[in-house]
Amino acid sequence: MTSAFGVRHRNRGDRWVRLREFIVIDQGAVGNKVADVCADLLSFAAKMYGHSELCDASTVSWLIDPAVVKKSLMVHIDVETKGEFTRGMTVCDWRKYMGEDPKEDLSHEKQVDADGKEPNVEMAMEFDKNRFWELLVETLKEYGK
Repeated sequence: MTSAFGVRHRNRGDRWVRLREFIVIDQGAVGNKVADVCADLLSFAAKMYGHSELCDASTVSWLIDPAVVKKSLMVHIDVETKGEFTRGMTVCDWRKYMGEDPKEDLSHEKQVDADGKEPNVEMAMEFDKNRFWELLVETLKEYGK
């Protein structure tokens, strides 16, 4: 059985770099119940919402292997808890990073955001997708033993 997983990537501002990039993984390569359940959950999300995101797994993969992140950016991020703009959502002010040249590399500069807030998070901007999937498959193989 083969399942497709969609991954969305967002560029600075509201422009989508890739709306959907489908990566196909053969469940038989892992061959255990844990992998089957994970694949079914991700496939369900892809069918329901047109994509499935692996935000937590991406973050954990960065902790396991820092080389999985090709480029990162220091930004200020808040979590909206009062429901003023949203509820329980991570919010990042992109205005500072949407200058005249959107390709400008600000990754090594510690800059305040448009409201003068200091960066408090290192955010991954570019990911080594192949290494991520290798880590995920390795983890599913080990966990299912």
